[in-house]
Amino acid sequence: MINKIDHESMNERTDVELWDLFREGDDAAFDFIYQKYFDRLYNYGRQFTSHTSIVEDAIQELFIELRRRSSFLSSTDKILPYLYNAFRRKIIRLRDKELKNQDFDINKSFEITVSVEDEIITNDLEQEDLQKLQVAIRELSPKYREIIYHFYYENLSYTEIQQVLGFDNVKSVRNLIYKALKSLRKEMTYTLLLTAFFFSFIRIEENNFTS
Repeated sequence: MINKIDHESMNERTDVELWDLFREGDDAAFDFIYQKYFDRLYNYGRQFTSHTSIVEDAIQELFIELRRRSSFLSSTDKILPYLYNAFRRKIIRLRDKELKNQDFDINKSFEITVSVEDEIITNDLEQEDLQKLQVAIRELSPKYREIIYHFYYENLSYTEIQQVLGFDNVKSVRNLIYKALKSLRKEMTYTLLLTAFFFSFIRIEENNFTS
């Protein structure tokens, strides 16, 4: 278990430095990465399946493999997208393996629920509008729901989403986000859509400006 001094030391390091330490076999760096990202990986995994045992197995399998192959891992300047990309492949494989003999509806993946804790509430959405938004999100395809999850709820950049989903270029990410928002537009008024995703629209414009 990482101690307080090690935690403070690791917390001051950049992702590049932290990942390089881990690749060199530093146990404190490994423990810090595991503790820092476990909850986010768990929440991400729950978007793919409600079976918590599958999610936990996928996380454990991911970190066991990372530790075993640490010296052979590629470098990265963003740890979270790197982990998400590797974890995504594992959770899908384990889910499909475990549930292959059960009735499983792929369309139920990424059933995003907007809670009162979400930033979206700060945009002055009324309860009725919030319900409309939840219904509209459920009408999206899993592919669109996942892109909304990463961009809005996880605040990942175009480049980070590209890495997570394995797209060839950033343009593919940008196009998918616009298509997802366009699909939402069919189910919601423009005013409600703009209110719900106000900060996302700002980030879209910022990404367009810098990409």
